[in-house]
Amino acid sequence: MQSIIGKLRIYRQKSQWNNLFVTNLCILILLSIVTLNKCAIPVSCSSLGGDLGHEIETNGYSSYAIHRFLADVQGEQQQQQPFGSGSRRDSHNYIEIVPPSSPSSPSRSNPIYSSAPVDINNDGLCSIVMRTRRSLSPTNILLAADEHEKSAELIETTLICSQIDELNYREMVTSIYRRSEQLIHQIHIVSSEPSVVISAIDLICDKFDCSKLTVFNVTGQAIHECNKLANWLASWTQLEVLDLSNTSLRLIQSILPVDAQLQAKTLKNLTHLHLDGNKLDELDFNFISERMPNLKHLSLVNNTIYSIYCNESLRSRLRSQLETISLAGNAINCDKSQLWFMKLIQDPITNLKFPEHDHIKCSAPEHLIDMTWTQRISVHETKICDDCICRSLKRTAISVDCHNKNLTALPDVLPINTKILNLTSNRITSLSVPQNSKNWENVTYVHLENNLISSFQQLEVNSKFMRNLAALDIRRNRFQEFPSHILEQFINLDQVHLSNNPWLCDCESAFAFQEWLQRQFHKVGDKEEIRCGVPGNEENGLRSISLKQRLSSRVIYKLSKSELCPQDNLEEPYDWLDIINLTLGITIILIITKVIMDYIYQRRTKRLPHFFRLNI
Repeated sequence: MQSIIGKLRIYRQKSQWNNLFVTNLCILILLSIVTLNKCAIPVSCSSLGGDLGHEIETNGYSSYAIHRFLADVQGEQQQQQPFGSGSRRDSHNYIEIVPPSSPSSPSRSNPIYSSAPVDINNDGLCSIVMRTRRSLSPTNILLAADEHEKSAELIETTLICSQIDELNYREMVTSIYRRSEQLIHQIHIVSSEPSVVISAIDLICDKFDCSKLTVFNVTGQAIHECNKLANWLASWTQLEVLDLSNTSLRLIQSILPVDAQLQAKTLKNLTHLHLDGNKLDELDFNFISERMPNLKHLSLVNNTIYSIYCNESLRSRLRSQLETISLAGNAINCDKSQLWFMKLIQDPITNLKFPEHDHIKCSAPEHLIDMTWTQRISVHETKICDDCICRSLKRTAISVDCHNKNLTALPDVLPINTKILNLTSNRITSLSVPQNSKNWENVTYVHLENNLISSFQQLEVNSKFMRNLAALDIRRNRFQEFPSHILEQFINLDQVHLSNNPWLCDCESAFAFQEWLQRQFHKVGDKEEIRCGVPGNEENGLRSISLKQRLSSRVIYKLSKSELCPQDNLEEPYDWLDIINLTLGITIILIITKVIMDYIYQRRTKRLPHFFRLNI
């Protein structure tokens, strides 16, 4: 019985130990889960230093699990064999950004690669590849030992991490801390969750030497800790290529620190800056010139840039410093204060290029939105557009609207490709165009209604300036006579409006006008409204006044010839030429009658007439 009781006691003790073992095992599993979750929390502004035992800030959560985990990883490094030989030398060259879809292959055509990247270690999340390239940074070229090094192709160590998220963050940490320490020239973090990017960069630069970094690419990763990013960039003094595209950046100034101790920091070796697809609403060339003195290529595609700033003293330097500025997909302010920048876009002499500049839009002023850059420049440089409204006509022509602007003469200079000129309701007295006028040759539609013009004579002189005139509107002016030969010089003219002018309706003035109206019936848009003027105080005689009174307000093209040129003997004085002609006619008739009578007399009497007998 005692042996049975002893066996039961032993069995009970073993059960207690088993229960304790199971309990401990569960605790370990829970601890592992907590550790994984804590590692997935992004580290904020505190970086992971060289000592893995230091304090790590994790947004208020306990960091004991992370410390324990990193200590275990550090112990395993002694058994890890070094992979790769690192960089063959300490030079920094011109590189292109690796796209998110294919991190190991170049995508932009600016840099020059001599060979495809060689993958020497790939664990699925982070890969180290060797890449060959050349540098365009003036400072780094000067640091080369000899001429051979300045032109030789260099091999750089590139770290590429992709598809990192909170679930595989522990695996990424393991991957980084199992590797041997070496110099890293390029860092590419793509297609990852933004919440772990900051922590990942801290881990990378804690494990590897980033002091010689030349390329930094976090395309597509929203970075909200701008101060920490700025401090990193300020410490990477040899950085040549920076790609912060699609990172929700709002100010270009935020990529460098504003701390008083680091205020003087510059990215003196930076040659390529890519900030595509962000939320930038201004471009400050003063900041770029001061903090990035050797920048050559600036890409700001698909932002919301509206304002552009540059001190006048720096504009010439801007032309010589930068080689390309990509602003496609932005809608900038195009008022007159930005005329210098618009000229820069269109300048064919400067080395500075604007790729796809036709895709740079204007958001203001409204009347410049649909114009080409050449048209916008011309509008700003034309004085008449300061007072008048110059609009685009389907990006092919310009309309100048000077309606009711109190003008007294035709404008001498018009914007390039002006097609329509509206000068209605002004005080213009003449159709004269100055000899030094510009851009009148393409004008096709001229509206001059409600002015004070009284003569066509200047238009005859100006026909060479308006050789493409197709429509002319001179209603409600002071025209009295119509010289049809002047308008016939404009061979393209197919629409004319002439009504509400005091046209003279006498035989001399109106007869040719009436013939022209009947001949050009299809061109005159208001023929039913072209009427004889009301007589005034003209000194052309009582008959002329009486005729005008009879024809006043009559439609000219409907008047008969007898109405325009009546033959009224009671009113008309005799014409001396008619009297002379009548006398000569009567004399000739008398002579002929005398000859006939003499002939008859001679036949009857057989004797000569008395006139001939006297001469015999």
